[in-house]
Amino acid sequence: MAEEHLTGSRILSGLDAEPMSPAEVGWAGGRVRYWAETVEVSAAASPGSTYRLARLPSAARITGLSRVHHDDLATVGTPTIDIGVFNPAGLTGVTDDDDALSADIAVATAGSTLLVADITKLGQPLWSFAAGQTADPRQELEIRATLKDDPGNTGGTLTLELFYTID
Repeated sequence: MAEEHLTGSRILSGLDAEPMSPAEVGWAGGRVRYWAETVEVSAAASPGSTYRLARLPSAARITGLSRVHHDDLATVGTPTIDIGVFNPAGLTGVTDDDDALSADIAVATAGSTLLVADITKLGQPLWSFAAGQTADPRQELEIRATLKDDPGNTGGTLTLELFYTID
């Protein structure tokens, strides 16, 4: 074993640099905003069903406090949900990506999980989660859940609790 003395790479390393390089406001010091949305999944929901949960500016940065909460949505089978980033109707700034934020969230028993599965991506702008996206499209984007694998045969509540910074 070895004792370590490390410095965070996102914010602190820039503050220690000569000349100092302050972090973007979204990384350090941004005001946190809150969004909560709930949908009722029906007992007849089949794979491919989608649930619109949020619409945010593409530059919004999702924090690690953000979670998806769900009831037990099936007594038979093993349905999952993916959480992705999509264009709102009529816009084409990103490639729709149904599992950009999280994939294969098991919903056959009630639970709660982090919205962003890859913790190294926390604080990244929303647009950067969309597959192949290299620049901010400067538009609103939607966060949607998609039912996968098996039907949700009991119905229940699906809630997104979202904390993000934008400035």
